[in-house]
Amino acid sequence: MDLLTSYHPTAMTTILETYRSFKRTHGAAAAREAMLATLRQDRSVAETARQWGCSRNTVALAQAKQTIGTLADGDRTPRHQPRLTAATTTAHVTALRRETGYGKVRLARELVTRYQEVMPESTIGKIITREKIPGKTYRSAWRRKTRRYYDRSTLVPFERNEIDTKDIADKTSIPQALYDRIDQGLMPRWQWTWIDVASRTRFLAYSYEHTWANGQIFFQLVRAWLDLFGVTETIGCSIDGGVEWHATTERSFDGAMDRFYRPLRCQMSIIRKRHPEDNCFVERSHRTDDEECYVPLTPMLVDEVSFRQATTWWPRFYNTERKHQGLAGQTPLTVLQQKRPGIHPAIAHFPPIILDRQFSTFSSLLPAQNVFDYYL
Repeated sequence: MDLLTSYHPTAMTTILETYRSFKRTHGAAAAREAMLATLRQDRSVAETARQWGCSRNTVALAQAKQTIGTLADGDRTPRHQPRLTAATTTAHVTALRRETGYGKVRLARELVTRYQEVMPESTIGKIITREKIPGKTYRSAWRRKTRRYYDRSTLVPFERNEIDTKDIADKTSIPQALYDRIDQGLMPRWQWTWIDVASRTRFLAYSYEHTWANGQIFFQLVRAWLDLFGVTETIGCSIDGGVEWHATTERSFDGAMDRFYRPLRCQMSIIRKRHPEDNCFVERSHRTDDEECYVPLTPMLVDEVSFRQATTWWPRFYNTERKHQGLAGQTPLTVLQQKRPGIHPAIAHFPPIILDRQFSTFSSLLPAQNVFDYYL
């Protein structure tokens, strides 16, 4: 071997590395094989152990393993494990991990919800590691080295908002069957998302087309909805530079600000180009839509009717029942009511309409309150 140097006339072997470091580098089987080669030359257990910097028991163990036909390390699992997690609980954790891809925090909640089993998060993490169960992987467009940070301790609900559109028909995120149905025009392709940074409350709408007209309608509806519940102050919104926000050029965006956004008491800001992490909360919520809505409900999403039924349930569940790890295990509505006492809980039940079906006959520049009153 390259780490062993033989010399004459004694035919002894000079070892340039200890047994422990050689084993760490080349593996147990290779280390024992090299040690036995030295033993065959020296014919002395004590001399071999001295040259390799190990005990004579280590040399004897290599001889014993050679006798049974394997030089690899054996299983060191203790025979008696009184604190070992029950096999049924381990099976539940394994099944939930494979089904959902959740981490240890959300798996702990799922165990209580489904099986009424309470288990420390650290134990669940060890089970995941021991069983080598990988989580689900998704394309992570929002994972960058930088992201926008807010002082959420002083942030008032709806003071800062992030708005974005999502192409539901993404082959890397949804099953092929659902992609085919959307491609055939059986259900909307675009999801319009408005999220409040402070409480994570979300308002959703859908459309078949990705246009500025639909963007105007969506914006007016959400602004009118907030007005109905007493959120009448000027709010800040961050968007990307898309055509749906009339933000492809500086001139067009300035015109939209003067004629559309400022009259609705909205202060708009455009994130950096090709930096979706600047809108980190709304971008991360898109992955949640895939994992917990579109992918699980794919067999039921067959046409526009079934799509509207599912999308009526999903945002209400997200706002009122789904607990968020980033909110210390609370729901968005709970945090919203804590930070804005007295607000009516119905604010979390924004109707997820299809913009270019239910509002296709409207002028895109109707006053916001008139558009909303017509829908009601």
